[in-house]
This record gives sequence, C-alpha cells and structure tokens, in this order.
Amino acid sequence: MYALVAMLLAGLATPPAARETLLDFLVDGRTTCRQITGTLGVPAFTYEHGRLLAYHLHEDSQGQLTVVPLWDVIGWYDLQRSLIIVCGEDGILQAHALVKVRSP
Repeated sequence: MYALVAMLLAGLATPPAARETLLDFLVDGRTTCRQITGTLGVPAFTYEHGRLLAYHLHEDSQGQLTVVPLWDVIGWYDLQRSLIIVCGEDGILQAHALVKVRSP
C-alpha cells in the first residue's frame, strides 16, 4: 500500500520532460538571477525591489512551455502558467515555482 502511494506521489511530483526543456537550467541555490533574465528575458512583473520575478508562460498542446513576452498583449489572454522566481540578496536563485494559472 505504501509503495503504491509513493509511486503515485512520485508521478505527481515529476513534471513532464517537455516542460523541463525551458526550465531545466533553474537550480535553487546555484543559478544566478542574471542567468534567469538572460535566458528568459524581461519578467512580466517584479516585486520587492527585483527580488521576486514573475514570468507568464504559454503551454502548447505538446506540453512545451514558452515565455509570453511583455509586448504580446494578445498572448496574455492564453496564459496557462506563471513562473515565480525568488532571488536572494546575493543574486542567487533561492526558490522557484511553476504555478497553474488556468486550464488550457
């Protein structure tokens, strides 16, 4: 019984491989916030004097994620996910989360 529950939880905790292709460079405690903005571009929103970053993401039918650029206002209507980044005062990624905004 415990093995079945563990397998189910492991399956829920493991994101699909397609989703990892855009975000696999994010490593808490190691990736710099400059690397993040260099790779993903300008965030949609920043808070706490640039320590919290938010990116809007689009997920296509194959599960591939792409950043919706700030200038693509029409693309914002089709958002499915947001990526939340927490940068430390030292400029290193402290934590990140991919949050579901709405179902596609």
